[in-house]
Parts: sequence; structure tokens; C-alpha cells
Amino acid sequence: MATNHKTKIMRAVWDGILKRREITKKLATSLCNFENMLLVKSKIEAMLTLVSYSRSKKYASRILKNKAVLDVLSILTQRHTEILKRYFGRYRAKAKEKHIRRSKCKVALLKIENANTRWTFRKWATVTDQIVAAQELNETGPVTEQVFEANRAIKNMIAFMNSENFTPEEIHAWVTGVN
Repeated sequence: MATNHKTKIMRAVWDGILKRREITKKLATSLCNFENMLLVKSKIEAMLTLVSYSRSKKYASRILKNKAVLDVLSILTQRHTEILKRYFGRYRAKAKEKHIRRSKCKVALLKIENANTRWTFRKWATVTDQIVAAQELNETGPVTEQVFEANRAIKNMIAFMNSENFTPEEIHAWVTGVN
């Protein structure tokens, strides 16, 4: 019985040690598994963070590239329009200069032409008046000219009296010479 008891105790101690080892082993395995799980989780989170960062970087770079392309396009368009403005500005200035030269020449020629034309018409009028006056004097004589001048003076006086509000009887009396 002593040996039996002794073996039972030994077996209980041995079982306790084995159980302890088993518990320790299970605990160590559990801790190792837990540590592996946390490590894998942190790796997964790091990978997700990298993927998210990569996607956001690609998205941002795509947006910035588009914006940069638009900015460069805007700058090039402005530069092109400035060059066109300068070119056409030079062309417009040359054309305007030619137009001004032509218009100055044209104005000078028109002045000469107008002066010549006016002089020609004046000369024609004076010569024609002299010819007509000579014909009338030769045909009718100086008495007819005095009659025409008197009739013109009478018509002018009638118009003046009308403008001064004379009555028609007063005008008729003056024309006929009746007081």
C-alpha cells in the first residue's frame, strides 16, 4: 500500500508536471498563435494602408497630371495668342500705315482736284455770265437791263413788306404808286 500510495503520489505529481507542461505548452502555443495572428493582422493592415495610399497617390497624381496638362495647355494657348496678336498687330500696323499714306495722298490729290474743279466751275460761271450779259446787252440794250433790275427790286420789296406784316392793300398801293 505504501508503494501503491507512493506510486499514486508519484503519478499525481508526474501528471501535474505533465499537465503543467501541457498547459504551458498549450499556453505557449496559444500565445504564439495569438502573436502570429496579431502579426498577420498588422501586416494585412499595413498592406491595406499601402494599397490605399497607392490608390490615393495614383488618383491624386492623375488629377494633378490633368490639372498640369490643363495649366500647360492654358499657358501655351496664351503664348500662342500673344504671338498671333503681335504678328497681326504688326500686320495691322503696316496695313494701317499704308492706308494712312494712301489716304494722305488721296486727300492731297482730292484737294488739288477739288481746287481745280472749283476753279474750273468759277471760271466757267464768270465766262458764261459775261457771255450771257454781253448777249443780253447786245440783243436788248441797257434799258431792258434797267427794267429787269427794277422788277427784281419791286419783287424784293413785296417780299420784305409781306415779312413785315403789311396788308395786301398797302402793298398794292405801294406797287401801283397810289397814295
